[in-house]
Amino acid sequence: MDGRYITEMKKQARRFGVNLIPGSFAETCGEKVKNTCALIDRSGEVAGSYSKVHLMDAIGIRESDAAVPGDKLGVFDTDFGRIGLMVCFDLRFPEQPRSMVLQGADIIFCAASFPTGSPLPPRTDHWDLLVQSTALLNLTWTCAVNQFGSICGGTENPFGRSMVVDPWGIVTASALGRRDIVYATLDMQHQKEIRGLIIGENNIVSLLGVLCGILPGIGLTGLVLRVCESEMMAYPSRPAALSVVLASVVTYVFSLLIQLLLTRKVRGIDMVEALKSVE
Repeated sequence: MDGRYITEMKKQARRFGVNLIPGSFAETCGEKVKNTCALIDRSGEVAGSYSKVHLMDAIGIRESDAAVPGDKLGVFDTDFGRIGLMVCFDLRFPEQPRSMVLQGADIIFCAASFPTGSPLPPRTDHWDLLVQSTALLNLTWTCAVNQFGSICGGTENPFGRSMVVDPWGIVTASALGRRDIVYATLDMQHQKEIRGLIIGENNIVSLLGVLCGILPGIGLTGLVLRVCESEMMAYPSRPAALSVVLASVVTYVFSLLIQLLLTRKVRGIDMVEALKSVE
């Protein structure tokens, strides 16, 4: 983190008083490198770094020949919220942003180099869909930056299309097909309201299902244990542990059935109302 590139980026972050995520760079790791992305705070200090977990061993490319994968998620606290970092090919693995959001990430950032082709097939549609679906599926602001122009001696030509996507999956700002600067304002209250509408109601349904399943299940467990007690008196050689296991299984299954029935009913009502509103 003390090479020429990061040193210059630290100086610029301190000069302008901004948080900076200056793309990814090759960080030496033994005989290979890591594809690493740094987070630099307003004072010009490295507040955290993330090394790409999913190496691109696909479409005729073997990134692992030159790089080693990272071994942890990039979730960091900043003065504007908790953020999650990804790099390029990570975008194709939805478990990663979901895991970061579950760890409290308010914004997802992705630095990438998606090429137009030559030699890889065009993937502009992939880029648009992946970025927007990351935001929508996680109900989280997503900022994805893609390189533009000829790189690697002309062997790769990333197409840009950097964008900022809101929690509804709507592109609120994007770059044109050239070098560009993109500005966007992220309304975190908007994100909170959307998450409350989508996540809140479903969590309540799940909680009700658990409670409505467990409470009667406790009573059922008592009944089963009484039966088991009678069975043990009738059959003294039967292990007592078997009766406890049986009671636990009955309670668990009963709880799941009640939760499933309640959840399906509530969601069914919601679906009917939604269909009516469409008509």
